[in-house]
Amino acid sequence: MNEPIGDDDYKLDAWLCFPPQIALRYEEDHAVERIAHLRLTILIALLLYNCYNLVDAILLPDLGLVPAVLRTLVLTPFGLFIYWMTGRIGAAWRERALLAGCAGALALTIVLFHISASPMSLHAFGEFSLAIVFANMMAVLRFPHAVIFTSVAFAAASGALYLRSDVSLGLQSALLLQLATACLFSLYGNYLFQSRRRQDYLNTMSAERRAERAEREGLNLRDMARTDALTGLPNRRALDDIFTDWFASGDPVTVMMIDLDHFKEFNDSLGHQAGDECLKQIGTVLKAAASGDSMFAARYGGEEFAVALRHVQRSEAFRFVEGLIRAIGSLSIHHPHGIGGVVTVSVGLAFKNGGSDTSADHVLNYADQALYWAKREGRNRYKVAEDRGVEQDLVAKGRPRRCQLAS
Repeated sequence: MNEPIGDDDYKLDAWLCFPPQIALRYEEDHAVERIAHLRLTILIALLLYNCYNLVDAILLPDLGLVPAVLRTLVLTPFGLFIYWMTGRIGAAWRERALLAGCAGALALTIVLFHISASPMSLHAFGEFSLAIVFANMMAVLRFPHAVIFTSVAFAAASGALYLRSDVSLGLQSALLLQLATACLFSLYGNYLFQSRRRQDYLNTMSAERRAERAEREGLNLRDMARTDALTGLPNRRALDDIFTDWFASGDPVTVMMIDLDHFKEFNDSLGHQAGDECLKQIGTVLKAAASGDSMFAARYGGEEFAVALRHVQRSEAFRFVEGLIRAIGSLSIHHPHGIGGVVTVSVGLAFKNGGSDTSADHVLNYADQALYWAKREGRNRYKVAEDRGVEQDLVAKGRPRRCQLAS
């Protein structure tokens, strides 16, 4: 089975073997089932195997108690040892031990058949076929082991039959044809069972991998839809999702509206390409500043950005915004019409107190009005919505009054 299942790396070889990384996972997924199967099979096999003590007493009377002693005192303890070891050794050694057990049982049968001089012993030749069918179909030796076991078993049984001078050539040929048929049927059955089982496993893995890939692609598309292409920051949609989550809880939330000062003049003087590069640099600062789990920065639109903080005291929020204003100024992005000849920002702050049922839109509007006052008072600074003057403006309806000013 060499047909690929999606990726060329995931396929069975001619011996029905997985690639190493798949083999490890297959063993992890099926070890418990395989061990349980082998233990039950070994117990059934030992029971039936010892029943053949009666058969040997009839077919091999010249050997006396030798077959029964060897089966009961040698092969049975060895089989029980394999039963005990199956759950205590790795997969490779477990399968080798099973192969050794099957080979030992067959070897004893061949030796007894060879050394017996009883005329009835020829009927014991049928036990070889039973042993081979058991190994390939009930114990389900791994296919490479099944090929080895079947080949060696056929060669050994053929040799034992050939050395029997009391068997005619015609009868030898008939018995060997029967044995060869049992070998081929059981080996082919072993191949079909394992190839289908393993191919199904690979197909399942392929389907899981495709589903995982589709999920990742879906997440990537979702992230792309929630990410601003220019700055790499989350966009307005992502900010709305965060607000939906954060404002649904009783946690305090700080909202900052950030606007670049005199950005229209910046674009008019230096061009939109320089404006885009400026926005990228501002986005980098915001991304670095709001990197914690309780911080979120997004591009709100145009030259506007928004930052939200959760679980922070007001004093911490003030230190945060002061540091942010300084960090952006320290970028020293040349601005012909800017304060001090560099790009600066103005910030408006508003708070949602813990336990408050204030909506996100309400707090955003407060932060927006505070931003208007920060620009009105000279830019390159922040204002808080609760400051005197800002609160008076909040009674105004319609769009925020900062839109009345140039940015």
